[in-house]
Amino acid sequence: MSDARDVRTDGGLRQALRDIGRAGSWDVPAGHGLLAEIRRRAVRNAAHVARAAEVSTDRGLVDDVVTAAWIVLRRHRDAVLAAKRPWAYLMSSAQRQVSDEVRAQQLLTNSAAVRGRAREVLPRRLCLIGSTPETWGRHSATSRPAGTPTRPSTNAS
Repeated sequence: MSDARDVRTDGGLRQALRDIGRAGSWDVPAGHGLLAEIRRRAVRNAAHVARAAEVSTDRGLVDDVVTAAWIVLRRHRDAVLAAKRPWAYLMSSAQRQVSDEVRAQQLLTNSAAVRGRAREVLPRRLCLIGSTPETWGRHSATSRPAGTPTRPSTNAS
C-alpha cells in the first residue's frame, strides 16, 4: 500500500479526506479506513485525557474523542488538510475538546469547586428584594412579615 493510501500516515489522511469529499460520503473504503484509524488513535487520546483529569478510561470517553475528531473534520476539514502534521492537528484538537468538556463537567459537580470558586460570585450580604435595613423602620406593623425587626438590633451582650 502506498504512503498516500495508508490512512495511518499524514499523506494517507489527506488522500482519504479528498476521496471522501469527491464521493460526498463516508461510506467509501477511504471513509471506513479513516474512521477505523480515528477509533484506534482515540483510545490513546482518551487515556491521556483520563490521566490528566483523573477519571477512568472507558468506552464513553473513547467515543467522545471519536465524535470530537469527526466534528473537527466536518468543521475544519481545510485546516486539517493544510496542517503540516494533519493527524497531530486532528487528534490533538479532539483531545483538547474532550479534555475541556471533562474538566467543565468536573467543575459543575466537584464539591471543592462549589465550596471554593463558586462562592466568589455569591454576594457577601443578602437583602430581601424591596427590603433594606433602612426601610425596615418605615414599615407599619401590619405590612411587615412576622418577626421582622423595625430597626437593626443593637444587642450589647
